[in-house]
Amino acid sequence: MNNKLMFVNCQKCGEDFVREECQHSIQERSLKGTWVIEEVLKAIEKGYQIIETYEIWEYDTIQLSKDQEGLFSGMMNKFLQIKQQASGWPKHCLTDEEKNRYIDAFLDRDIKLEFSKIIENPCLRSLAKLMLNSFGVNLLKKKTKTKPQ
Repeated sequence: MNNKLMFVNCQKCGEDFVREECQHSIQERSLKGTWVIEEVLKAIEKGYQIIETYEIWEYDTIQLSKDQEGLFSGMMNKFLQIKQQASGWPKHCLTDEEKNRYIDAFLDRDIKLEFSKIIENPCLRSLAKLMLNSFGVNLLKKKTKTKPQ
């Protein structure tokens, strides 16, 4: 909309950059766009109505298999590796056997921990955690804005 990424509840308010409470008719408010089904279902849950549908695409695969690399999985796995290694050994890992089982549990999730690098480092752990949390922060926002920002 207006060559900008905008999150609006009203088409007309977005086009005109209106910041006050919306006074437009239902027809003027109607949004036309492309959304994934999760967004459509959430909008319906919040009281929105679908007036007209132009096209729906369905895919057989909704999740990558373990054999396929996801778009961000390499980056996410790297930051998970850094965070876990910088967390040090869990308190229950006292013997080498327990430590190896701990490493194997992460390897099952495609995260390769290095035995010699599992050393408590709070600063590095915080940095890795920040990177992981920053990646999905917009996806996890719960508040719905009532006015265009």
